[in-house]
Amino acid sequence: MFIVDSDNNPIQKFKLMNISSVISFNQPQLCPSATWNHNAIPFADRSIVGESLWTIFINTNNTIYTINKIKKKILIWNQNNLNFTYITLDDFLYPVSLFVTSNGDIYFDNDHMGNGTVQRWDSKTYAFES
Repeated sequence: MFIVDSDNNPIQKFKLMNISSVISFNQPQLCPSATWNHNAIPFADRSIVGESLWTIFINTNNTIYTINKIKKKILIWNQNNLNFTYITLDDFLYPVSLFVTSNGDIYFDNDHMGNGTVQRWDSKTYAFES
């Protein structure tokens, strides 16, 4: 389980017990012997994710996505890699939420405080589309 702490701004990874009746929509692939770790260690802090982290998305390949809304970047961690890549959102106002499709397209809001539009980053063309 990945937890976003919007007050302290870390992202923490917790290993869960193997018993669960709740199924995630995007169903990340957890190890069958995963157990709860009471001493999870943040792998990204406010220097990386920025202030007031609002969203996190984990796909079926355990790739983690979030938005640093001040630096206007979508941050991406591939499974078992503490180094992240990013997509720059220079022309966007204040993105805070996102969803990633099974083919890798990323949908995100463009200014949650104002115009209410959703943008798409196309994983095939590496370009933004409305």
